[in-house]
Amino acid sequence: STSMPSPTKTWHTDTYASISPSNSSLSMKGKKVVISGGGYGIGREVVLAYAEAGAAEIAILGRKEGPLNETKKLVKEKFPETQVSVFIADITDPVPVKAAAKQFGTWDILVLNAGYMAKKEVMDTADLSDWWSAFEVCHPCPS
Repeated sequence: STSMPSPTKTWHTDTYASISPSNSSLSMKGKKVVISGGGYGIGREVVLAYAEAGAAEIAILGRKEGPLNETKKLVKEKFPETQVSVFIADITDPVPVKAAAKQFGTWDILVLNAGYMAKKEVMDTADLSDWWSAFEVCHPCPS
């Protein structure tokens, strides 16, 4: 329960049976999954959930190799049957993202967890190019 107002009667702070990755009706057995921002926080937990659900292969993308390798190590320790590929890629740069996609091949599921946040600025003086980068995969995008 929480002290915050909520339109829902039950407030969950953890997984429960019907959404648990171990629920056989949610099996990801044999699936290939790509997850951006897989080195930290929510992204790391998403990687672990897909591994627990039986994903065959998971590609994790992020800007820093260390955290991605930590996530890979956690998967290998807990779910050794899941193959994990690490790709160093900033999602705002299409070159390494396209290279990762080409190397990993086709996939079944794409989780876009990484993002770009523009600098906090007053709209009157904001750098519009930077602001739009928060909404586009690449800016400017190649023609």
